[in-house]
Amino acid sequence: AMKRQKFRIRWYGAAHDASRPVLEGKRKQGLVGTKSRFSMPAFPYDADFDFEPMRREALARIDEGGVAEFVAGAAPVVFNRYHRRYLLSADRRFRLTIDTALRFERIRRAGLGSLARYEERGLAILELKYAMQDDADATRIASRLPFRLGKYSKYLQGISRLTQLAA
Repeated sequence: AMKRQKFRIRWYGAAHDASRPVLEGKRKQGLVGTKSRFSMPAFPYDADFDFEPMRREALARIDEGGVAEFVAGAAPVVFNRYHRRYLLSADRRFRLTIDTALRFERIRRAGLGSLARYEERGLAILELKYAMQDDADATRIASRLPFRLGKYSKYLQGISRLTQLAA
């Protein structure tokens, strides 16, 4: 199966107030995903947002060569936000997340002109999360949900929607 890797800066709460941000590296092979997490210093996400000080801080905190190499050459391109609800199974082995009210913004960079924004209406994303050793039970749970398994990337959707706006 194809390997995929992406990085994001994630925080909870208000969009403009990244008080406890975390740099997350997500790696996926097939349907199995793993994450690396690195805590970052707080920063205001506003019109003056500058990634360079954050890059320097991230590189000082990262102890994985491949992650540091990626961050050294990376540039943020899309900001996405959404509302998330969590549902936890009684035995705590399974978690459903429900994401709604997805919004995407192009991250400002010099020379880009006006800031593109897009809000996804009428869409809810349901995800079943669990440890690898619970895969057999997860398959049984998923087969009882009235939905078909599909792929959805908030990052790719944001890029797609914002590109359509620019065209």
